[in-house]
Amino acid sequence: MNIALVTGRLGNNPNVRTLQGSKGEFKAADFSVAVDMTHRKEKDEVVWVKVQALGWSAEYAEKYLKKGSLVLVRGELQENKYTDKTGKEQRIWHIQADEIKQLWSAKGDNTAYTPTPQDSDDLPY
Repeated sequence: MNIALVTGRLGNNPNVRTLQGSKGEFKAADFSVAVDMTHRKEKDEVVWVKVQALGWSAEYAEKYLKKGSLVLVRGELQENKYTDKTGKEQRIWHIQADEIKQLWSAKGDNTAYTPTPQDSDDLPY
């Protein structure tokens, strides 16, 4: 099973483009998420995770995500290999997103669900 799940803040606005596929046009988005790893170390540490999104996930990223947005990304960990200018093989890992949820907006125009006090009476437990 290959499932990757990260929560963090976007380092930049998503890079969204329209591509042509066998079934017509679709959107693709790339962005990086800063993941706080402080709980694992004695000093602050941030790991940058590259994310690629296709189709409706890319459309969601384009519409709702901005630099600084707090997001949850779920998807599959994938590897890209390439040869650099020196002839050395390089490997880059990224998450191919299946699901993206904005947890909090960078500008305060939050599109994520925010519970209110009256919502607590409607909980099923």
